[in-house]
Amino acid sequence: DNSSLMERAEQYMAPSLTPGSSLDVENSHGFHAAVGYRAHPRAALQARFEYLPSSEVRGTLAGSDVSLIQMTNFNITADVKAFLLTGRFQPYGLIGIGVAHTTLEDDTGAWIGGGTHGDAAIAGRFGGGIDVYVTRNIAVYAEGSYLVSDTLDFDIAGYPVTQPTEYGSVGGGLMF
Repeated sequence: DNSSLMERAEQYMAPSLTPGSSLDVENSHGFHAAVGYRAHPRAALQARFEYLPSSEVRGTLAGSDVSLIQMTNFNITADVKAFLLTGRFQPYGLIGIGVAHTTLEDDTGAWIGGGTHGDAAIAGRFGGGIDVYVTRNIAVYAEGSYLVSDTLDFDIAGYPVTQPTEYGSVGGGLMF
């Protein structure tokens, strides 16, 4: 019986759940770095690394807020960017493929048997943004993207769980 991480958490925690109990994955802050090449005035290729440390799965159980596990995500993708305009303001769409890795940590041993459990899977990214050139070679950018992976396999309290990594990210920065 394979189920999602949240479904398995709800089943595993069922004896502790009372009216008003809930499970939630909290947002994480992270960073990304990319190296790219402008192959054509309207197309670029980039290699991108993204790291999201410590998303937390929290539960409200019997009126108490508890931390169940910590999730760490990183991914590496090869992206293609297609530019709509080629002037100072350059909006673009992007699509990419790569690998995503998720690690679950349970220091208490209460939820996933303690220790660290991780898995990796193929992932896809899509999104868009805008580059604004300040000079000929320096630009600031804003970007939004969504990443989704194939299913990752974890063992939660002796039960198999399949869960894809999927999340949206918003960021910006400086390009040279």
